[in-house]
Amino acid sequence: MAYQEVVKIPTIEESLSRLLQLPEDIKLIREKEKLGLTQFARTFGVNKSTAWRWQTGKRTPEEPLVLFGITSWADRLRNVES
Repeated sequence: MAYQEVVKIPTIEESLSRLLQLPEDIKLIREKEKLGLTQFARTFGVNKSTAWRWQTGKRTPEEPLVLFGITSWADRLRNVES
């Protein structure tokens, strides 16, 4: 029998916290990866103005996988710093 990792489902509070942290996550990614806003936007298949709205906290991604991708990327960068 293969080992399977247990995936923790975040609480509503944890999910809301991550949404509020999204602008910081985007800034971290762009700074560490040296990405312009257009390059970052293309990574997620959106236009520059949409990515700008995410970074300024005016909007959040509608697609859960995009949000997961951004937060996972930022978490990996934070772990590299540690």
